[in-house]
Amino acid sequence: MIRETEIQKVQHLAEDLAEERILDALLPQARSDEKPQEDSTNPAQGKYFVRNCVKASWMKKKLR
Repeated sequence: MIRETEIQKVQHLAEDLAEERILDALLPQARSDEKPQEDSTNPAQGKYFVRNCVKASWMKKKLR
């Protein structure tokens, strides 16, 4: 009973961290030896966009 309670406490954090690892794998960081372009988008913005698209798609499937 205590084990299930503790698992529930950290479930959301574990899901968020897993999502971050997946997005990091899909959207690799720019190499440090490459010069960033001024017109390039921030990698965090790209990750944010992909995360929102995935969640929106998941919600559409969930509501069907």
